[in-house]
Amino acid sequence: MTISGKLSFYSLILFIGLTYNLIAESNDIPSILIGRVDVHGDSTDIDLRKFDSAMELALKLSGKYKYIGLHELRIMTAEDASLAEKEAGELAEICGASYVALAQINVVKHLLRVSLNLIPIEDSLKQISGLGYSTVNYADRQTGKILYDPALLLSVKRALADGLGDSLLFVKPELGLNVKPLPTLVIGSIAFEGDNQDGWELYDDREVSSFAAVETIFDKIKNENLFVIFDTETRDTLYKNFGFHIIENHIEPSVSEVKMLYQLAVDYYVSGKLVKNENGADLQLGLYQVTRNGLYEVKIVSEHFSDDSRMVFLEHISRACIELFNLGKNDLNKE
Repeated sequence: MTISGKLSFYSLILFIGLTYNLIAESNDIPSILIGRVDVHGDSTDIDLRKFDSAMELALKLSGKYKYIGLHELRIMTAEDASLAEKEAGELAEICGASYVALAQINVVKHLLRVSLNLIPIEDSLKQISGLGYSTVNYADRQTGKILYDPALLLSVKRALADGLGDSLLFVKPELGLNVKPLPTLVIGSIAFEGDNQDGWELYDDREVSSFAAVETIFDKIKNENLFVIFDTETRDTLYKNFGFHIIENHIEPSVSEVKMLYQLAVDYYVSGKLVKNENGADLQLGLYQVTRNGLYEVKIVSEHFSDDSRMVFLEHISRACIELFNLGKNDLNKE
């Protein structure tokens, strides 16, 4: 997958500025103070300032929480220099904040994760944790530079909604917002099984055919707002980081691969098989939950075709996706 969308940096900032002003601020709601932010993974331009901006906008949009960020802290320390030596918890008590936010941001290829810890000031041992994932889809129209800001904002929203236990925190039809915490999904192999007694080219070229199937599944569900999906480049990079240097899309997942998915905290996995027989080929496509004990079957669908054609094969992959994920019935889920 490549970066598919392009967005002008200035039009993004204009959108954020206009949206920011749509929410009125209240003094009677809990407040969150910015704390430490760590960034790991691929080299990006994400830093404390960008996280601060994402938190400020997200909490403004929530309408339920206030944010005490870098701007407010600079004003405070300008008025009282001794505050610069204070710990975050002390500053939170001075400001009357309800929580201190600690975040860890991880970026691998086109996947961005925010792990957020909110520490209640009244009970610092009772931390609130949330995870938010998103895919990096945009680049600056003029320079081609990858823009991480939209993905960061989306991940922050999902982490806040997850941690605060409010899946509807950023579901606001009046603002065109429909952001909810989403599970992660990896698209795995389409195993080719059975004897190729008819000499099908589709089977002889199974490496290319299976990869095309994986890409077709990704393209079919990537905009459905059902999962945060690892594209093939992100998936393969993570696999290689775990020692899987040869990614074979035409062989069933191994026990080691499934264990790795669990260690990566992947929620769901799509896999299938194509079984050649004397009447053509039977396709099965399944959705599985990744658990400590392996893959738990959620749903399996089947297709049959008798043409030695990659185009026909991929058409049946698309049909199987429609049935497996109930596509066309999830319009309200789309962002």
